[in-house]
Amino acid sequence: MLLFCNIIKMLFIIFVSILSFLCYYIDNSVKFMLFIFKMKILDIVKKFKKKDLLRVYYSIASKDINTFGMTKVKILNEIYSIYKDYYNIISLCTLRELAFLERCVNGENLINSIKYNFEIKNLLRKFLLVSDNNCLVIPEEIIYSVKKAITRYNKNKLMKSDRINEVLVTFVKIHGFKEADIVINSCNIILNMNLNVLLKHIFNNLCFRFYVDLIKKKSYNLKDDLMFFVFKDFSNLIDNLEVEKNNRHVFNMGIPKYESYKSIFYNDFDLTKSKIKRLYNSMNYIKINKSFTYEILKSVLFDDDRESIKSLLSGKLDLEILDSAMNDMPSGVLNGLSLRKFIKLKEK
Repeated sequence: MLLFCNIIKMLFIIFVSILSFLCYYIDNSVKFMLFIFKMKILDIVKKFKKKDLLRVYYSIASKDINTFGMTKVKILNEIYSIYKDYYNIISLCTLRELAFLERCVNGENLINSIKYNFEIKNLLRKFLLVSDNNCLVIPEEIIYSVKKAITRYNKNKLMKSDRINEVLVTFVKIHGFKEADIVINSCNIILNMNLNVLLKHIFNNLCFRFYVDLIKKKSYNLKDDLMFFVFKDFSNLIDNLEVEKNNRHVFNMGIPKYESYKSIFYNDFDLTKSKIKRLYNSMNYIKINKSFTYEILKSVLFDDDRESIKSLLSGKLDLEILDSAMNDMPSGVLNGLSLRKFIKLKEK
C-alpha cells in the first residue's frame, strides 16, 4: 500500500512539473507573439540616428517636405504614414525581404541567422523591423500594412524588379558613382530589356532609390554639369574617388556576368569567385564585425595599398586569403575591373 502511494505521489509530481512547463512555454510564446505586434514608435525611436531616418524618408517620399528642425519621432511618423499604403512596402522591398517579413509575422525569430543577413540588415535600415531584446519586432504602427504587403505582391513582377535592381544597384556600387547615361546604357545591354521600361523603373522603384541617388555635378574634365548615380553608402567618398579615378585614367570598363551582380547585391561579395567565397566563409565562421565588410569594400573601391585594412584584420583573418580575394573584386577606381584583370590588360 505504501509503495502504491509513493508511485501515485511521484506521478502527481511529474504531472505538475509537465503542466508547469507547458504553462510557462505557452505563456512565453504568447508574450513573444504579442511582443512582435505591440512595440510603439516612442519605444524605439531613441535608438535611431536622424541621418538614417532621413535617408529612408527621402527614398520613399513623393513630395518634398522641409525636414529642418523635425524631430526623429516626426520623421519616423512620416515614414510610417507612407508605409500605410502597402504598395510602398512592396516597392521598397525585394522578394526575399517580403518572404522574411512573412516569417516574422508568423512568429519566427531569426535575428541570429547568418543565412538571412541581407534581409535582416536592410529591413532594419528601412525601419520595417526593429531589434529589441534580441528579437525582431514589427512596430504596431505598420503591422497591418506589412500583413497586406506580404499577401498581395505579384511574385513574377517582383522577380523582374529584383533582377533590374540586382544589376543597376550593383553596377553603381562597384563604381561608387558613375555617369547616369553610362549606367543606363550598360545595364540595358546586360539586362537586354526595353529602355523605357528600365527608365520607368529607375524613377519609380523605391528599392532602387533606397540604395542610389541621382545627382547633378560638374564632371572633372568638362564644363557642363552631368547627371550621376551615386551609391548612397559611398556618398561621402565621391570627391576623393573622383580624383583617384581621373589620376588612373582606366578606359577599359569591367562588365561582370549577371550572376556576379546578383551575388554582390545580396552578399556584398561575388561568391561565384572561389577565392572571394573562401574569404566570405572565413568572415562568417569567425563572425567578423560587419563594419570590416565596409572597410574591405572601400579599400577595393579605391584600390588602396591595403596596409590599413590588413592592420585592422591582422589576427582576425588569414591575410593571404584576404589579399587573394581582393585581387578578384571589381574596383571603382579601375573602372569596374578587378586588380587581377587590370594587371593582365596592362601586360598585353
